[in-house]
Amino acid sequence: MLSIPTSRYHRLFVWALLPDLMMNKTSVHVVQWQHQIIIFVNTYVLFFQILLGCSGNVLNLIVLISRKMRSRTNLIFALMAFADLFFLLMHIPQFLFFCNVLVHNSQRYRESVHFIKGVQNWLSAISIWCMMYATIERVQVLRSPFRTSRRTVSPRFLATIAIIVIGALGVTAQTFAPPGAIFSSRVSKTLVFIHVASVVVIPLVICSLLNILLVSALKKNTMPTQMLKDSQAQQTLLDARNKTERKVTIMVTVIITSFVVCNAPGAILAFLIQNNLIYRKGLTTALLQVLSNTLVTTAKVLNFLLFCMSSDHFRALLRLQLTSVFDCTSVKRRSSCRSATKISSVPLHDL
Repeated sequence: MLSIPTSRYHRLFVWALLPDLMMNKTSVHVVQWQHQIIIFVNTYVLFFQILLGCSGNVLNLIVLISRKMRSRTNLIFALMAFADLFFLLMHIPQFLFFCNVLVHNSQRYRESVHFIKGVQNWLSAISIWCMMYATIERVQVLRSPFRTSRRTVSPRFLATIAIIVIGALGVTAQTFAPPGAIFSSRVSKTLVFIHVASVVVIPLVICSLLNILLVSALKKNTMPTQMLKDSQAQQTLLDARNKTERKVTIMVTVIITSFVVCNAPGAILAFLIQNNLIYRKGLTTALLQVLSNTLVTTAKVLNFLLFCMSSDHFRALLRLQLTSVFDCTSVKRRSSCRSATKISSVPLHDL
């Protein structure tokens, strides 16, 4: 059972969240509701996000790494799942701190909180760019199915993956240190703008356009119903095509909407703080940062549902993988029991 800290820890916890936030004792009692929300989100909400997100991404990797699912697109999704998994795992120190587990080492945690946030931003950027790259691969497969079916994991593909990882580190480098610690205020503003544009704005525009192309390519590559002489077969094919188009359209809408809802608030808030349009050291700002970070974490939890569990083929392979794992476990147990029985029994010729 999680324990919500008492009021004597409020000041310590808000410092851990925003190391440069200073406040007096009277402000703690006046805005106690803000502290309660911050602590509740970083305990109960974060616990379920870590639990569900890690479980989902582990199941995701079980299927994507299997031999039957090894393709360029699935390898991109696997890297995306790894990034989301470690992104969620990097929230464990924050969760333990707000549960009073790391109170005695609070100074060390506050010193490393910027590095932890930097790693989280890096992993988040990798995940978003992988989502964009996977969408490109999907569009290419639908537009040229015979050409892309022979595409393998080439050095060019691996180089693209390396560029994603290194490039994501480059655009999030300024988040590894406190504001103004490495770069000047003017340079920091430019880096924040680059970060917001490359991780939120540009992926949103590209993914929106690519998903529109995905729906249009799906309509173009569908076999014409006029080629079928049987009217019943035509109707069956038409129903299946309409069902697929509706499903893809709905998923595209949900993916884009969830991306905007989960990532746009944090980007807008970072832009406002960096340009001094909102009070950096205010408790309201701290609360807004917590809520925006929660939305980003929710996006990592939803990736498993949106990109994998929405596929019938993926769900079938997941059931197959889990069934084979349980079957292997039961077979090993039976074989161990049989071997133990053979060892403990006395041979007939020794009687």
